[in-house]
Amino acid sequence: MSPAVTLTLALGSIYGLLCHAFVGRRWRQLPLYWAVGVAGFLAGYAVAVVSGLDLLCLGAVPLLTTTLGSLAALAATAWLVRRPARPRAVPER
Repeated sequence: MSPAVTLTLALGSIYGLLCHAFVGRRWRQLPLYWAVGVAGFLAGYAVAVVSGLDLLCLGAVPLLTTTLGSLAALAATAWLVRRPARPRAVPER
């Protein structure tokens, strides 16, 4: 596996697991936060490649853009998971 892929998986996993440690409520949410952390990291990488923003690179990975992508995806996920459920309407008989 190339070093860029290893770094992407490692940092995306760290961000997802840290987010779960701070805002996660249940253990079954752990795979969700992990997957969103890695997917957000990859989305940030795609944005960096397309836009040409190579800020603060470590090898071939632009750390600033990928970190912001991962954090944005994790913040959106934490917000969606914490939203209160709507009460169901009880049908009248």
